[in-house]
Order: sequence, then structure tokens, then C-alpha cells
Amino acid sequence: MERIRQRTRHTEVYYNRSFVWRTDPSAGFAFPCDERGTIEPTGANLETLFQCIMGVYDVVDEGIQPYVNTWYEPAAVRCDCEREIELIDSLYNPCECGLAVNGSGQRLAPVSQWEPNDIYDVFGPR
Repeated sequence: MERIRQRTRHTEVYYNRSFVWRTDPSAGFAFPCDERGTIEPTGANLETLFQCIMGVYDVVDEGIQPYVNTWYEPAAVRCDCEREIELIDSLYNPCECGLAVNGSGQRLAPVSQWEPNDIYDVFGPR
């Protein structure tokens, strides 16, 4: 199998200007902003933001809060039929043509040739 893409880690940082209720710090308001705190207000959140800043709501300003979102894009191999197989599962990654590979991109025997315990380990009880 030809490896056409390596597993890649992606990280995205985004920011919110956060306010929490003084009586319930687990709830409140968050307004998307940039790292400097610049908020692009929309009609829906403009009034709420104003009420938070002016003290109309009994909230605590927690300032700019960064949030980090990390995810992995799986590796991929090219199948004999020329389709791309993403290596999402460590044990079994099927192609539409019926061929399957493991998480390393190694070709697997057809499931009909597997031992019953191997089928259970991959697919669970039937």
C-alpha cells in the first residue's frame, strides 16, 4: 500500500471574552473575540454584551479566555482500486472495494478467513 498522507496533528486557538454570574460561576456569557479582546458584536449579542459591561447583569468579568482545540487528521493509504483509505481504526479500515487494512496500512486477509476470536476482538459480539 502506498502511503499518501501521514497522520497530522492540528491545533487551533480561539478566544472568548467571558462573564460568569456572581451567584453561579458555572454559567454566564462568552463572546468570541481575537487575542486582544476585540469583539465583533452582532445584533443578538450586542445588547447582552452591553448589559454585562455596564453592570446591568450581576456578572464577573473573567477577561479574555483562550481555548485550544487539537485534533488529528488520520494517515491514509492508496488502495489497489485507487481509492483513499483513511487509517482511522488501529485494527480494521475497509475500502469500498472490499479490501481492508490495519492502522499501519498493512493489507488484511478477508474476514471470512479470520479465526472467530479475531472477529470478536475487532467487531465485538454478533
